[in-house]
Amino acid sequence: MKKSELNKLIKEYNNVVEVLVGIAESLETDGDSLTKLSKLTDGWIQSAVDMNPNTPSKVIEKSLRRHCGVGGEDDEARIHIVYNPKLRLQVLKKVAKEDCSEEVREAALTALAIRTSKNSKAKADELLKLYKAVDKSKSVSGGRRQKTAKEALLKHPKFPLDKIKKKRK
Repeated sequence: MKKSELNKLIKEYNNVVEVLVGIAESLETDGDSLTKLSKLTDGWIQSAVDMNPNTPSKVIEKSLRRHCGVGGEDDEARIHIVYNPKLRLQVLKKVAKEDCSEEVREAALTALAIRTSKNSKAKADELLKLYKAVDKSKSVSGGRRQKTAKEALLKHPKFPLDKIKKKRK
């Protein structure tokens, strides 16, 4: 194969990937299309599928299992996945407790706090427990999200503010 032919194919491949990433990122893309896109091996496409809130939970959970290594791209992929609102709550709680990476566990805890803060049925003790857990987190990479999670928990109508104020005095 000539060098020019190879370069042309690489350019075409990159263009196709760029289009598919755009489709995977779009909030207008349906779950069936995202399921099909999840079967492609390109990391950029896979990442966009993992973060799209229209991706079915079974697809996200399969990706979570596939990225089971420690460090690097696997940790990064799991961190993206835990913030997807389609990830089932029981799976998110399991990741927050059991993931092999401290950074992923802290991201899952922060994602859990954000989701719980939006739940009108959340109990005061659950909100307080999450607030304290997020407050203890030492993750540098999730600092802004942790702050957002804590602020959201504090704004929940059932949050026991009196228990936080007593501790601060």
